[in-house]
Amino acid sequence: MEPRAPPRLSVSSPRRESGATVPSHSPSTLLSCASSETATEKRRRWTGVLSVFGGVLVHVCLGTVYTWGTLAVYVVSYMRLLQIQSLQAASDASTLLERTSEEDGSSLSVFAFASAPSLVRLSDSAWVLASQFAGMTLGMPLGGIAQKTLGPCRTVILGGALMSLAVGMAPVLLHSYALFVTVFGVIQGVGLGLAYTAPLLCGLAWFPEKKGIVSGAITAGFGTGALLFSPLQAAFLNPLSIAPSQAPYASHPAELYYDVSDSDQLEILLRVPRLFRLLAVCYLLLVSAGAALLRVPAASPGVRTPGASACVFDEEAALVKSLEREEVRDETREEARATVSVRTALGSWTFWSLWTLFFLNGLAICFTASFWRLLAVDRNTRAYILTETQLALVGAAASACNAVGRLAWGHLADKRGFQTSLMGLSALWSLLLFFLPNAAPKGGLCYALAVSGSFFCLGGNFSVFPSAVASVFGPDAIGHLYGFIFGSQLASSLGFAYLTQRVAQTIGTDGLSTLMGLCTALTAMSVFCLPALSPTPRKRHSFQKQS
Repeated sequence: MEPRAPPRLSVSSPRRESGATVPSHSPSTLLSCASSETATEKRRRWTGVLSVFGGVLVHVCLGTVYTWGTLAVYVVSYMRLLQIQSLQAASDASTLLERTSEEDGSSLSVFAFASAPSLVRLSDSAWVLASQFAGMTLGMPLGGIAQKTLGPCRTVILGGALMSLAVGMAPVLLHSYALFVTVFGVIQGVGLGLAYTAPLLCGLAWFPEKKGIVSGAITAGFGTGALLFSPLQAAFLNPLSIAPSQAPYASHPAELYYDVSDSDQLEILLRVPRLFRLLAVCYLLLVSAGAALLRVPAASPGVRTPGASACVFDEEAALVKSLEREEVRDETREEARATVSVRTALGSWTFWSLWTLFFLNGLAICFTASFWRLLAVDRNTRAYILTETQLALVGAAASACNAVGRLAWGHLADKRGFQTSLMGLSALWSLLLFFLPNAAPKGGLCYALAVSGSFFCLGGNFSVFPSAVASVFGPDAIGHLYGFIFGSQLASSLGFAYLTQRVAQTIGTDGLSTLMGLCTALTAMSVFCLPALSPTPRKRHSFQKQS
């Protein structure tokens, strides 16, 4: 009996339309080609998975920016120690070392200078995180440009080296708050920005049909960084879990610092410079390991290359799975062609709508990342409701929720559209921010759940907004356009730092939390009100289909 001919493809063929003849193949040849293609696809898939894993490692290092919430009280207290020593050196030594009485063993100089108006305070620490986000805003567009010439691996290593250099220089800059903010903040942020987008682009190049889950998986590493490093930093600096005890400002009794007149607390502060040097080495090694795994596809999926085997693209192969993959690749090519230019995007309402929403949520990001520890103070007793070890565990749990939130909200963006995901996380975050000021008096567990929930929503922003850019402006827009969207974080970080100086002293941390809740609530409502982002019409913007 004559063997049945392989089934014909339902997909139109460029070679058929042009009248070209299609070569015939025996069943054994087709099976051999199918096996070869399956092995090739497996290798490609595993290369893509390893590339995504490398991106996760890179973002674990970059995500240590969120450990500043844990480090702030130690670094600021050490800065105050150096500033007090500087003030002491400028005064008469015999007067400064005089004791107030035999019963009081504390030094008059330390007590007197501890409340000096020129000393750095915890409220000033908001400028560090703000400057880091500002540097990221400057570095991300540069990273998109650099990876076109240097490639993703070299670009990531360049950013990681700059980040490690800034952290390694921090110990010699602790005497000057302005220099510390410039180097540890801005320059480190530029390094973060340089290395941020390359892992995302590599991951999306391998799995373009999974924009939300890939961006969520890679940026989950950003949230995991604080989960891994915050407990290690706390254990290195404060192994005995000694809480700060100095309250130099009578009007703010809950503003606590480490007391340099206490030998145990002084020993904690003297470990700060060594910690920065160790972190610099760890960051460089971790970024280098992740960068070594980054790969980009040799050719765009579904695009024929000269000399390719006919059986791979032969429409007579009768491989149903190959047909399905080809259809997906055709759709991917169409999306890539529909990528919107920067000039077109900057002139659209959609871009500025996304920018504004990221700005509003960015204010809450800065607040949550900087002040979550201060909300652990009971307003009635004016004392921390948790020990330092317990606070470190809360920080670790919050970092884990940060990572999980990026995956969860990114997955929801893939399934229901980024509008639904953004609206949901903003609404939930708003409720949590309204509740946070009242969480500590209700107990440590309630406080931990509220903080973890806030970080769960915080992390979702960094998977939803990249997914939104890819969905609206095209998948290739991540490299050259997401940096401009992320520019909203420069405005929000600087705006939040200004608020802490002007408003926080009046309304306090509780009032600031309520204000941030209003910002996220406005984001949730704006998804309905802004026509360009309404979840009703579609996932993709209209001008993408017109291009």
